[in-house]
Amino acid sequence: MHSLIGLTSSPKAQSTLDSDLVLVIPGARRTSATRFRSHLTKLEVLADFVTVICAVMSGYAAYYFLGLGRQVHYLRSVVFGVSATFAAVMIVLMLDRVGAYG
Repeated sequence: MHSLIGLTSSPKAQSTLDSDLVLVIPGARRTSATRFRSHLTKLEVLADFVTVICAVMSGYAAYYFLGLGRQVHYLRSVVFGVSATFAAVMIVLMLDRVGAYG
């Protein structure tokens, strides 16, 4: 392929560091504030997970006790095990994606 601007080869990059120098990133100290923030974030995720499961289960309870819909009854274990847990995982992942957990 022919270059329109007259370049025949790529320029060579010159190293500005000596071969014996290595960039070192110091390890961050885990302070009590950092650990507290980490535990608080885990608690937030757990609270959101449980809240979504409770919301799905209370929606199912309202559907069941008020006789709404086509009178289709699902096993509570199926509603809890599949629907509520899947919804909770999806909501927590979406909240994490938008940065809700810092």
